[in-house]
Amino acid sequence: MRGRAIERLGLDYPSVSASNPRIIYANLYGYGKTGPYADYPAYDDIVQAASGIVSLQAALSGGEPTYLATVVADKVAGLTAAYAVMAALFERERHGHGQEIEVPMFETLASFSMVEHLCGAMFNPPIGPTGYPRALSPQRRPYRTADGYIAVMIYNDRHWSNFFDAIGNPEWSKDPMFKSLRTRTQNITQVLGQLSKVLETRTTEEWMAVLTQAQCPAMPVRSIDDLLDDPHLEQVGFWHQVHSADGNMRMPGVPVSFSQTPGEPGQPGPRLGQHSREILEEANFTPEEIERLAGPPQQNRQSG
Repeated sequence: MRGRAIERLGLDYPSVSASNPRIIYANLYGYGKTGPYADYPAYDDIVQAASGIVSLQAALSGGEPTYLATVVADKVAGLTAAYAVMAALFERERHGHGQEIEVPMFETLASFSMVEHLCGAMFNPPIGPTGYPRALSPQRRPYRTADGYIAVMIYNDRHWSNFFDAIGNPEWSKDPMFKSLRTRTQNITQVLGQLSKVLETRTTEEWMAVLTQAQCPAMPVRSIDDLLDDPHLEQVGFWHQVHSADGNMRMPGVPVSFSQTPGEPGQPGPRLGQHSREILEEANFTPEEIERLAGPPQQNRQSG
């Protein structure tokens, strides 16, 4: 929500911290509250557009601006807030005081994208254009094979040398275009275009065998549906079965591992009215009042 809304509710940081100076108070706004966009409404798509993400995507989609197929602004802002809160908690443990944290989606996603795309504009005056050439090359895409698509990241000198040896063209390592990271970056579109032509000559399975042997990073392009039965995700216990009033549910697990405090997905949120009777009982309402407010137990469960 926007900053003014929380102020109207009397739950802004000055009001809350007056009662509890140790509180860690995190604001997740669309835009920083001291800037001219402060009162603009914001959703994920809007912030993707404002932060340059949509424009960057256009470079890979024939010039047509497109959104990412995931709510990246929402999730990146949430992750940023999580580590910001943990940092503030650590500071409180050391020095005893709370503080206010502001995590604006716009600034967070602008920082996220500009880390690599600032490029020549990092210097003042600029010494070159913005935009990381390798990431923006129209040839940077999954490669077509004889029977599908494959993602390949042949990056450092060893990768390229191994790859050229594996395909029987070791002399390509001496080509000025391929000989170093600098020359490959300077000629990135031509480099990736040449790679694209080579990868069309064999099947995905054949290339996976070759690239794995050559220690070049590669994976087949998989769909979201493929992940439901992915053997690696199955082996590491990624998917969890959660039981709810609406039936069994499949949930992604916690993707990080803790040796002492492993995590697991929580239970689904309660249905509407599911705990009404328990809450009213804890609040010392009389049975008659509970019956009037929550309804009969059987009816309450059915209606949710």
